[in-house]
This record gives sequence, structure tokens and C-alpha cells, in this order.
Amino acid sequence: MKVTVTAGNLGQGLQVVSRAVSSRTTLPILNNVLLQTGETGLQLTATNLEIGIRQVIPAEVQEEGGITVPARLLTDFVTSHPDEPLSMALDKKTQSLAVKSNRFDATIRGIDPADFPPVPSGVEGRKVKVDQAELKDAIEQTVIAASSDEGRPVLTGVYVHLNGGKATFAATDGHRLAVKTLAVQAEPGEGETLVIPARALSELSRILKTGDDGVEVTVGAQKNQVFFKTRDVELMSRLIEGTYPNYQQVIPGQSTTTITSKTQDLLFTTKMVSLFSKDAANVVKFKAEGGKLTLTANTSEVGQNVAGVEATIDGVRLSELHGAGPGARALRHGLLRRQRAGEDQPARGGGTDGSDPLPTHAASGRAGAVRSGRRPRHLRRADRHRPQGAGGPRQP
Repeated sequence: MKVTVTAGNLGQGLQVVSRAVSSRTTLPILNNVLLQTGETGLQLTATNLEIGIRQVIPAEVQEEGGITVPARLLTDFVTSHPDEPLSMALDKKTQSLAVKSNRFDATIRGIDPADFPPVPSGVEGRKVKVDQAELKDAIEQTVIAASSDEGRPVLTGVYVHLNGGKATFAATDGHRLAVKTLAVQAEPGEGETLVIPARALSELSRILKTGDDGVEVTVGAQKNQVFFKTRDVELMSRLIEGTYPNYQQVIPGQSTTTITSKTQDLLFTTKMVSLFSKDAANVVKFKAEGGKLTLTANTSEVGQNVAGVEATIDGVRLSELHGAGPGARALRHGLLRRQRAGEDQPARGGGTDGSDPLPTHAASGRAGAVRSGRRPRHLRRADRHRPQGAGGPRQP
């Protein structure tokens, strides 16, 4: 293998694929990135056996071949190097890669690419096309509600339902719920349901740009993998097996109270009030009456903070609603996403009678939930069948 690339292009590509490099592994080759020549340039590939990322960068190929080298070392070297041409040549006898520039002459020992785990590309399966910006927003607005408790693997993923020209993303950890629906272009076929690891979607969100190019999503024929492809980047992820809880029964069909307020005002107020809730299980109380939404956080050892936000209240007033820690954080993150996206529409929340969860609906689609009172019934039922100590204590 002998190629010439610019340090800027190589460094950018390495930073993208390195997101899939395993940080804890007993297989040394999983710490490496695969460099392989292709028809359109130099292919960079990394995987941790759960997620695989491949990117093609422009390169002048003089001789074909491939090698795997330590991802962290190569990335640190290239990103610290001035944006100048780099010449890379492989010595097959020693399995080492020579990297040369005007000032540096480095040699990096590698491992034969034959030992690198295969990362599929161009697989057969049902294909769906979606706008990059819309997919990025859907991911960012739902992954915040996914669980990090490995004791309940299915809740560490995001539920995706493909039906006709729509794709619905949903995530919950038992305290908060986020749902987002967006339009897609799908090949004819029956509706499909997937549970994609939240980490894989988070990495995809960092890769996606806000351009006009679409993302091609392919569900593997065996229904155990999903592939995302942009113009120059591919991401593969394994799917999580298991039945996802019926989140739809948590969302009331109608609400008795609807609250509308300015996104920026509610975000700022929630952030300030939450500072006083860190030592009290991050509980923030909401009260809606008299054209105002009042937020309260009270900690006996720290103090109290009360603030009001102008709001339009339709329906029955809410005397008191508890936003538990995860739900309050989800609300804050959801509002922050809307602010960063430049959405000036008011944020809206709907409540029932205080005994059911309060779904918070963004003007552009349902995207969050503040928890009040008890956990959803189907999740409480799952807790009763879970052994004590598996994934933490049972919750009320």
C-alpha cells in the first residue's frame, strides 16, 4: 500500500471512525483502525463489534493494500501535524506503516488486516431515506430519555417504528419518555420495529451534518443489524433483542390542562431553579394557575428557589406537579435542543389529573415527558418480576 493524503482530511476521518474504537477490550486489534485503499480513495474503518464506522477520504493511491494501526497513536499524530501532504507506505514484511512529511519520518507497527473483524457494507434489505437534519434532531430529542441501566438492556435503546412514510422514535428509562415522529421515504413493505442502541444513535448524531443530503437507512435481512449511509460515511449497529414496553399507553389520549410558554424563558427558569434541587433527588415542583407557571425547588440543607414563567393555561389548573430528577433534566435538555435549533415556537405541556405522567409536547412534535407521582404501570409490573439487585433496587 502506498498513498498520499492531506493531514487535514486524514485527521478528520480518523476522528470520525475512532468513535467506534473499543476502549476496553482483550482483543488488541479492536484498538486499531483499518486503512484500506479503494476505488474512490482511502477507507478508514473501526469497530467494537457492536458499532462499526467506515469513512472514505480523498487520497492519491499509488499502490493498493491495507493495514491496521493503533487508532489513538495515528489520530494524535495526524491531528497534531500541520495540514500538509502525508505519504504513507506499507512494509508487508514487518507489517509497519511509514508516515512521512516534510519534517517528520514516522514508522508505526501494525497488525495484518486479515485479523480485523469484518464490517459489512452494501447489505441487502429494506431501505429508507430520511433528511439528515431531521434525523439528527429526532435522535438528539429522544436518546436523552434512554436508560443507562444494563440490567434492562431493551431500555438502553431507542424504539424505532417504520410504518409507511413515517418513522417514530421513542425512548424511556421508566422516569421520562421522549417520542418523535418524522417523515421518511420508504420502500413498499410492512411496518417494522427496531430497538437501536442509544450509544450507536448518539455517535450517528455526531457524524450527521445539516446539509441537504439524505441518509440511507437499511435494515438487514436477518433483522439483527441496521446500516446508516451518508455520502462518505457508513455506520453499522447491532440491534437489541427483546420486546419494548408499550409506551403509547403512558401517553394520555387527551389532557385536562394545556400550558404554553416561551421556550427560552422556560429553559432559563428551569435551569436556575434546578440548582437548588441537586441535594433533594433533583425534584422540581410545577404549579400552573393565574396565567403563570411556578417552579419550586426546596432542599432543607441548602434552601429554596421559587420562580414564575408567564404562560397561557387552558383547562383545569394544576395545584402541584412533581418533576423528578430525570424528567426535569429531560425537559431542560429538550428545551435546550429547541433553542439551539433556533425554534422560536412556544413550548407546550399537557397534563391530566396529577396521577398520570405529564407528557410535554414540543410544538414540532412530542419530545419529552415530566414524571409525576408513580412509575408507568407496565414498568412497575416489570419491576415486580425483576430479581432484587438486578439493575438496582426496585422503584415505587
